[in-house]
Amino acid sequence: MKRIPDEKIELMLGNVRATLGIEGLLISEEETKILRQYLKGELTEEQVLEIIRTTGK
Repeated sequence: MKRIPDEKIELMLGNVRATLGIEGLLISEEETKILRQYLKGELTEEQVLEIIRTTGK
């Protein structure tokens, strides 16, 4: 995966929070951390899906 600049990642996460907020949904700090790690290439899609499966979120 091509490296996304940190500034762009934070902008993307802000947009995710705003979009979900419009729908009345909140994203936790832990969920934000997982998304950030995925966008930085620290976690693979498979790892993220496993986290979702094991935590029930």
